[in-house]
Amino acid sequence: MAILLDSTNATDFAAANWTPYNPAPTVDVGASQGWHGVWVGLRGRQATSQQSWAWTRFKLDTVPPLLIVTNPVCSTLRQPMIQIQGFCPEQLASISYDLSNAAGVFLNQEVHVLDRFYDTNTSEFTTNTFQAFDVPVTNGLNTLTFHATDLAGNMTMLTTNFT
Repeated sequence: MAILLDSTNATDFAAANWTPYNPAPTVDVGASQGWHGVWVGLRGRQATSQQSWAWTRFKLDTVPPLLIVTNPVCSTLRQPMIQIQGFCPEQLASISYDLSNAAGVFLNQEVHVLDRFYDTNTSEFTTNTFQAFDVPVTNGLNTLTFHATDLAGNMTMLTTNFT
């Protein structure tokens, strides 16, 4: 068998390094984040045996998602209930928030992903807009901690305060 990583050159197939068959091969992509293409080749024992190649792609993503809160824009509020909006530049598997204020601590509150943008250049959903509806705030400090996980399992937290 032979494995080629991110190969776009036909001469790479002719120069492939053939090794004994491994039913569970590994591919070292290093720290290069993003999409990678992997070609796996199989052939008989002879160097002149016919080759068969299969291609697949995968994304290396070890970077936690970035959360950006866009509304409310002011951290000092006058209403007892707010709508918190924001976005993340990658698709999310889950998002929630914890709220701590004078009324208590409320864990794992629901946040809705309202829209996703499909990028035809990368063939994946990218930007997710999200909103936490009807968040009850009290006089004094209100601390919200958002928890998000992307499709690769990377987790992030973002804490924001409102008064």
